Amino acid sequence: MPAPEIYSRPHDGRPALGHVYVVHLLLFALGTYLTLYSRNLMIDTFIANAW
Repeated sequence: MPAPEIYSRPHDGRPALGHVYVVHLLLFALGTYLTLYSRNLMIDTFIANAW
């Protein structure tokens, strides 16, 4: 866990920005993975029902 001072200190902001960027990247990757995974599940279910 990063220290709270990183967010309250107005000096440079690079650690906070880097941290936020990494979190957004992880959330984006997780959302994309979940979307593709659920879409594959739906397609598999549809194919199973079509058979």
